[in-house]
Amino acid sequence: MLYQLKPKHKKANLPKMVRKGLYFLIFLTIHVIGSQSYSASAQSVVEVTNQEVEYTFAEEISFQLDLISEIEVTGINLVIQAPGFPSFVGEVMLSPSGQAQFVYDLTQRPLPPFSSITYSYHITLDNDEIFETPEYSFTYLDNRYNWQELIQEPFKIYWYEGELTLAQEVLDAAVQGQEQILDLLQHPKDDEAITIFIYNSENELQSTLASLGQNWVGGQADPALGSVVVSLPPGV
Repeated sequence: MLYQLKPKHKKANLPKMVRKGLYFLIFLTIHVIGSQSYSASAQSVVEVTNQEVEYTFAEEISFQLDLISEIEVTGINLVIQAPGFPSFVGEVMLSPSGQAQFVYDLTQRPLPPFSSITYSYHITLDNDEIFETPEYSFTYLDNRYNWQELIQEPFKIYWYEGELTLAQEVLDAAVQGQEQILDLLQHPKDDEAITIFIYNSENELQSTLASLGQNWVGGQADPALGSVVVSLPPGV
């Protein structure tokens, strides 16, 4: 008669550090999976129906958000980011109809002109879940003037006074001196435009940059933004 011997299972004696490492990895895995489910749950109960931005240059920016939520909203924070500036977080007021609004004071906290401003909303629900909207963005232009546009890649020329010939002359000069301008702007990527803003006077240009403390500037080149700002008084 044959007998099958079954091996006895010995209790694994893992080193203490290895056991702690395994416990940590299991905890981390559960936490990540839980966070993903947590986020997906919040995403499914909140719907952004509309969002808008309006601003008065150097004065204020009005952010508006319309949303629908299956769970009561207990708080909304707005996160604003600008190139070279620390992030700003503000508490947003929400009306009973689901309309949220926040007014950003540019006189107290200026933002760099001609830059791309990104922002997003972090919405806290009554069950402590947090819904984060996608990142939105807008270009912070000096909207005190009615800008006209002339484009010949990679250049974009903006001006608000004078005939088209003024912009064309600036464009011709830019094209002829393209290599020098690219050196000045630290060789921006090929697919990035070089934008030139033409102000009618130094005073008007300086008023644009005054909020940043640059009251003396008669022209500016910003490598990070790929932009040039100049003043060309009539007759120049």
